[in-house]
Amino acid sequence: MIWRIRLSQYVLRLARAWRQSATSEEILIFDEAFVQAVSMLACFSETADETCLAHALDFIPESDVVVRIDACEQLLIERLDRRQKSHTFAERLFETGLDKRLQSATVVARVCGLLTARGRWIIDVDANNQRALTLAIDEIEEEILARYKRGLHPAAYQPIPLD
Repeated sequence: MIWRIRLSQYVLRLARAWRQSATSEEILIFDEAFVQAVSMLACFSETADETCLAHALDFIPESDVVVRIDACEQLLIERLDRRQKSHTFAERLFETGLDKRLQSATVVARVCGLLTARGRWIIDVDANNQRALTLAIDEIEEEILARYKRGLHPAAYQPIPLD
């Protein structure tokens, strides 16, 4: 029950932030946005098949770029452990169990597969390899700037007159 309250509050705040950002001329990055929300709902429902996931994806806004970070289980456990240690006692009460958080990586992969099948470009980042991680960050930066310059945000990128 607690996770439902927590997740619903997260989705409501995310939706509000997304609506507010729609008129922005700035480059905005949403960490763990709607793709993550769909994935977590699927983890908790335990009955979400590909049809349910596809249907859920029909209802969420489409981002310009989706970045999927892949890490081995040991790295995930270490990161989750560090994160949990930084939380207060009350925050830890509202955290999901380790098994659910590890399961979410598999569900995120399924969701990203559905997005790829729909023609969405997913940037996969291998967090296990520092060199690959650095290259992925460069790729993400290039993609965001290219989309920005191509006119996804035309009001924010005006050509400079050469008088």
